[in-house]
Amino acid sequence: QQMLRSVDERMHPWAGSGRDREHWFADLDLKVFGRGDRAEYLFWVGCTGAMIDRNIAVTRATAKVLTAGGVDFAVLGAEEACSGDPARRTGSELGFQTCAKTNIETFARYGVRKIITTCPHCFNSLKNDYRELGANYAVFHHTELIAELLKDGRVPLKPEPVAGGVTFHDPCYLGRYNQGYEPPRQILQGNEGLLKIKIVA
Repeated sequence: QQMLRSVDERMHPWAGSGRDREHWFADLDLKVFGRGDRAEYLFWVGCTGAMIDRNIAVTRATAKVLTAGGVDFAVLGAEEACSGDPARRTGSELGFQTCAKTNIETFARYGVRKIITTCPHCFNSLKNDYRELGANYAVFHHTELIAELLKDGRVPLKPEPVAGGVTFHDPCYLGRYNQGYEPPRQILQGNEGLLKIKIVA
């Protein structure tokens, strides 16, 4: 109930977060749609990616990799609202539609047609759920683009030894629901076989 109230009142589910949606990139030179910038892709950060410290590290790393690879992207910053996924998954269809329609209007204002996101839940919502409301975008999980950048040699990796094993968890909304199994594995293996991984189905 607290999460749903937070989504309704603040457009994000994190009642205790002291972060705002622009804190994570304050020291980065990124394009922001609301500041008049234009770009080929919207980098959709999501509530967790913008407000939870350990996820902010992933968001910042992704932005740096995309920049290094020459991907033309911008963020929404303070104009980004919750995708609505947490509301829909817990039974609040009104909450989902409120969030989704807010975002769809924002996307239309900036001519957004292509979206990159790190969050599997946002990925699924933006790609599939929003179509129910008449919105159709080309949505990419960040692993798809990064795998392509590696394949094209646009972001070279420096192989370093890795002690022990590496476990990769396939998020349900990336793997099971959207068949996004290969890009994460391609990244882990890298151009030069950065990690020797054993695939366990």
